Amino acid sequence: ILDAVIFDLDNTLAPTDKLEDIRERRAYHEMTPDVLARIKPYKKTVELLEFIKERGIKTAIVTNSGREYAEILLKHLNLPAFDALVTYTDVGSAGMKPSPKGISLALDLLGVKASEKVIYIGDDYKDIVASYYAGVKPIVPTWASRKPVSQVPAAVLSTDFIKDECNECDNIVLLAELSAKLNTFDFPRKRLYFVPLDESANVITLKDELATICLGRYFSKKSLVTVEMHDKHALSLEIARKDLVENYTPPDYWSDILAHAVDNIPQFFAAKKPFDIVTVIPSKKEKKQRLELVLDGAAGRSKVGSEFIPDLFVFEEGAKTLKTLPRDERAIEIEGSLFLNPKYEGRLRNKTILVFDDVITTGSTLQRAYSILKDENAKHTLGVCLAKTVSISETERLCPRCSSHILRLRKNSSTGIRFWGCSGYNDENEKCDYTEDVVIKSCGKCGRDMVRKLNRKKGTYFLSCTGWNMEPKCNNSESE
Repeated sequence: ILDAVIFDLDNTLAPTDKLEDIRERRAYHEMTPDVLARIKPYKKTVELLEFIKERGIKTAIVTNSGREYAEILLKHLNLPAFDALVTYTDVGSAGMKPSPKGISLALDLLGVKASEKVIYIGDDYKDIVASYYAGVKPIVPTWASRKPVSQVPAAVLSTDFIKDECNECDNIVLLAELSAKLNTFDFPRKRLYFVPLDESANVITLKDELATICLGRYFSKKSLVTVEMHDKHALSLEIARKDLVENYTPPDYWSDILAHAVDNIPQFFAAKKPFDIVTVIPSKKEKKQRLELVLDGAAGRSKVGSEFIPDLFVFEEGAKTLKTLPRDERAIEIEGSLFLNPKYEGRLRNKTILVFDDVITTGSTLQRAYSILKDENAKHTLGVCLAKTVSISETERLCPRCSSHILRLRKNSSTGIRFWGCSGYNDENEKCDYTEDVVIKSCGKCGRDMVRKLNRKKGTYFLSCTGWNMEPKCNNSESE
């Protein structure tokens, strides 16, 4: 059962765009009965809160709005009482979301520890990032704001789904993540969760903007918080294996998932017939075919008669791997490297096409595929991806040596210690082996950086000042 449900306030419990100007100016005296009369809770909000409280689950609100504003609004909304309310007034500007301070304070007030048994429901990018930092499960509600969200949550849930899963919160798992955890697609399936995305890979709640169905998350290695999640997340570890294992072969459940999508997605959207064509984003010409193997496996499992085409798209020779590039360069690179295979030109008019990819970050690859198919007058195109990248580093750091790749957190296989390494390490054309230590804190004696080290004799870790070989020297060390 859930330990707690924490809510954002504005545009999560009630639509409050009309109060935005008052909220930003802190002109709370203008929140008159006439102004507030237009603000009502979202449909089923009261029903959901009563349901949660009847089951003894604690509730709280964490908002970036001020306390006076929140109290006036909550009194007007007349919602069931919350066990805790944390506002801007309590945490200050430094503690505003995406800082986890508000959620952590709410957990303290509730007497609950951060875990997957705590969900935070919010409609904004900041809500999701704060949840990840705080160690709770982020949920985007289907009933709230219609604005796209760039960060991918643990799930997108309706009121009814939240009520149904209150007593079995372990069921709130995206399909590909659950399959990876169990290493099989053969398990009882009450409901298969996915995250709907638009063409720019933003999380959405409107069906008419749907471009891609996302079945899981991939936690990146660009920040300390996501790399910790990565190391405990079965799907992320499996996806990472493709770059670590020379002759990597995708697990069978990837084909099972794709076959299930091919057979069931049309029914989900009340389509009268299956996809005409199912294809994949192809491997680069010098790389081993991976998704093509998944497609072949799905073709043997599917029951609806779609045509499975592995080479609908082709990459040009020397196409760069997008994950090594900064975000703003990916769309430009993919537009000049991914094309329709000439032998299929003129054959896609009025066809419905499903395109499968393993991991998307900015969505530029699938967006390019959609553009190609649109030019070929395809009737309808839908993408399916195993995972969307969760990357909550505020900025991408370019490698200071090569200036063409980004830095990622890697692990020393001998010591188990994380370090920053250039993503061009495995780039055959532009290899770069730049590395730097991860800074943990400042030295209390000299103010220089302290980094994590391994005492091999004792098998324990400690923090060491980087000033040990500088002038003046500093040999300060601390236990973790």
